[in-house]
Amino acid sequence: MEEPTRLTADVLVVGGGIAGCWAAIRARQRGASVCVLDKGPAGKTGAAKFASGDIRCFMPTDSSYEWVEEMVVGGDYLSDQRWIEVALQESLQRVEEMDRFGVKFEKTDGSYRREPGRGRVSLSVVFNGAQMMEAMRRETERQGARVLDRVFTDELLISDGRPGGAIGVNTRNGRVFLVEAKAVILANGACTLRANYFGQHFSTGEAYRMAYDCGARLRGMEAIAWNSSSRDYDTTGMSRFTAMGGRFRNRLGEPFMERYYPAMKDRAPVNWVVVAMAREVSEGRGPIYFDLTALTEEHHALSRKLIPWGTKLFERAGIDITKDRIEWIPSFQGTQGSAAGIAIDLDGRTNVEGLFATGDAGAWLSHGLGTGWGGSALANCIVLGARAGVTAADYALGITQPKTDAGQVRAFEETFFTPLSRQSGPLPDEVLFEIQSNVFPAEISVLKEANRLEKALRQLDRVEDDLIPNVATPDVHELIKAHETECCLFYAKAMLMSALYRQETRGVHVREDYPHRDNRDWLKWTYLQRQDNRMNVWAENVPEEAWKYVPAPTS
Repeated sequence: MEEPTRLTADVLVVGGGIAGCWAAIRARQRGASVCVLDKGPAGKTGAAKFASGDIRCFMPTDSSYEWVEEMVVGGDYLSDQRWIEVALQESLQRVEEMDRFGVKFEKTDGSYRREPGRGRVSLSVVFNGAQMMEAMRRETERQGARVLDRVFTDELLISDGRPGGAIGVNTRNGRVFLVEAKAVILANGACTLRANYFGQHFSTGEAYRMAYDCGARLRGMEAIAWNSSSRDYDTTGMSRFTAMGGRFRNRLGEPFMERYYPAMKDRAPVNWVVVAMAREVSEGRGPIYFDLTALTEEHHALSRKLIPWGTKLFERAGIDITKDRIEWIPSFQGTQGSAAGIAIDLDGRTNVEGLFATGDAGAWLSHGLGTGWGGSALANCIVLGARAGVTAADYALGITQPKTDAGQVRAFEETFFTPLSRQSGPLPDEVLFEIQSNVFPAEISVLKEANRLEKALRQLDRVEDDLIPNVATPDVHELIKAHETECCLFYAKAMLMSALYRQETRGVHVREDYPHRDNRDWLKWTYLQRQDNRMNVWAENVPEEAWKYVPAPTS
């Protein structure tokens, strides 16, 4: 095997999505040298590329209390209100900078056009997600960051007990890259288990296992994000469509959301919609349909501009959304846009010196046990990505480069490529299907219960013991998928263990065996960390300083 390609930087950013680009830009502006690794072409992959085109954007004329209250109630009182305030106060500044970078936002008479999404109060600036990421990639390179495309990364270099860079592998030719850095920012996204939602098949959770392996804490892993999609086609835009008047109907034609959430109806947070869908089907009123016939021509024109892939899909399938109801199903999104992830502070620091996280890799405490409101995920990405870049750069510029452990590099090369040498064994997709089969059913990850969760965990232990060690891959492409699948398995187990640990129903976390919210014993955040080579789960009280605006509930 040829020698690894060695690179050095003050700051290594793993992931070239919207949060990673912001982190790289800010780190360069602070004077740090920056290398960005992305397993796809940065700017062409990542969830933001396929966003429905909205960033929650607070203006000075808005009521901060109303916006914070909506998020706190939506997160069922587990939100950290300091996080919400930071995202609100800094979102407009980041949007204005992105405008200068060349991102094209919709405007009316020179002012940002803001549209409603999920929720009652908040508004979002709107744009096309594809051109946004192209502009962010250009600005990242213009600022002087080095961007390496198609380099898969799932292992940090550990030097003197802290991260000193990462090892990566080219996804096409298997070439090994060794990037030594003083600080590492994990911005490589969520874990969606490659589920049935548009534009998320690359979100396989490498960040969580990388952080876990070096001692970082994960937080809120029971917070599963769901969305919804056409049964027959991966699509997106549900938040935009419901804001325009889209309605969910059951088999009887009833607009059932008003039965569950009469105030917001179809504009309720998407996880609440999914719980309602599951209950409708379990009670015999399925299947579910999405009815867009009330949308105006102006609405359709805006949709074609902001989410062209969704509207083109229906047109090519022969579906006339002005007349036809579309059969609709829940879509698992895992940690994408949820509160789950690596435990970080307001500036992206983890509990491990030299390791930072942002974007979907980090645990956003603004969401609590909800999935936020329309545009809130991208708002967090742009604000916290910028903050993490500043913090990591300032840290890196104050220390010397740690020494790389040559033994770790040799061990990586010996083990990473092993599946290529096996003549037979399960393929990565076969293993992933086993993982999905024990997570996706509604009775496991929507309407939860201890016995079912424990059974699913036993099945995942079988996958870990019997299938993962025997995976065989014919080429580098499948080899990368094998390692992605291992990371998916890690996330699935972390999620189920945390879900089993939280013994109450709160927000998106519904336990049929604990059907009530417990404000006496469970106003807590859950954590997960490696201890004696196993997952240790515990909970800590929400700190008093997190209740800045809305007081903690007492009953």
